Amino acid sequence: MPTGARLWGRTTVGVRCAGERPWTVYLQAKVTVQATYYVAARQIAPGEPLSAADLVARDGDLTVLPLAVITDPAQAIGSTALARISAGLPLRQDLLKSAASVSAGQTVRVVAAGPGFTISAEGSALANAAPGQSVRVRMAAGQIVTAIVKDAGTVEIPL
Repeated sequence: MPTGARLWGRTTVGVRCAGERPWTVYLQAKVTVQATYYVAARQIAPGEPLSAADLVARDGDLTVLPLAVITDPAQAIGSTALARISAGLPLRQDLLKSAASVSAGQTVRVVAAGPGFTISAEGSALANAAPGQSVRVRMAAGQIVTAIVKDAGTVEIPL
């Protein structure tokens, strides 16, 4: 495959024989990605939080779905709908707002870990953030650090 080429969809593959009588044949191919994704089990109103009961697993070709389609239920459970989502519609990350597990002003445990050591201290979150998102935290001495939310009360400084 050429550098930068999409790894799925329609493509052309060249097959070469470098023997005594070299030849090249180009073949059309269609690459699909079969996986489980999730659709809305019912109509979901804007601002409504999603639970496991709101998700229905489907198996299919991800190449014909939007790039942001939800493939892990943890990506959707606890999130809030940003717009009306019709029953049966594939759930997408851009239709959902992650549930904040850290709120502005909340005291959080700030952890920095490396080979053979772990340092932790308390700080105050400066914004709301969900797991996996970055958040700025004011430390007791006043310095501001950026950390990644791990859970409801813990953030980690990447080293």
